[in-house]
Amino acid sequence: MNKMVVLFLAMILSVLSIMGIAVFGTAPESGSREPVRAILIDDFDDLNSAGDMFKDVGYIVDLNNNLFTFHYALEPIKAGADIRVSASPSSAVNVQIDPVEQMVYVFFNDPSRRPMVTITLRDVRTENSVALTLWFKPSGHVDVPDLD
Repeated sequence: MNKMVVLFLAMILSVLSIMGIAVFGTAPESGSREPVRAILIDDFDDLNSAGDMFKDVGYIVDLNNNLFTFHYALEPIKAGADIRVSASPSSAVNVQIDPVEQMVYVFFNDPSRRPMVTITLRDVRTENSVALTLWFKPSGHVDVPDLD
């Protein structure tokens, strides 16, 4: 009788261990990745005192080439992000984003009109955002340094 109880307990424990491995061994990894602290854009020409970034696209975009691309980066690198892109005015450009390559594609509808467009990248989860204003700098424009 004593051997039967030990054998029965061994069977119960082995079945429970198999069930535990089946349940907890196949559970997905935690999907909670670190939130986005910042969205970074390095490809800009000017930065004003308010922190607005400007990029002259006059030497890149013309009637033959209406595409401008730029990279963005997330901080931290492996952050869980849901990046959305928008343009203002939206009628001047079509904007697409590649989250894998972290690249933004800006297609100008009519580059001959030389529109000034602000592209905004926003993380849906954290509401962090960054904006880049694309403009066509006039050829006679001279930057005068502030001599204060």
